[in-house]
Amino acid sequence: MYVWPVLQTARTNAIWITALFTVFRYIATCHQLRSRIACTVSRSKTSLVVIFVVAAVVNSLRFFDQEHSPRRYNT
Repeated sequence: MYVWPVLQTARTNAIWITALFTVFRYIATCHQLRSRIACTVSRSKTSLVVIFVVAAVVNSLRFFDQEHSPRRYNT
């Protein structure tokens, strides 16, 4: 019943977390002097919380999107 919205939220989280850490690795590799300011543990935690909240808000309407009807079996 609520499997689809939960899976979509997890999928959105996985995509954006991958993109976030890719950006952090790019900054750490190509801009080494700026990486001490930009790539901190607190900034990573804040970014993860923002990603989880935004993914939950964006996918929250999917919980109300599906119509539920009783199953009818032909006997």
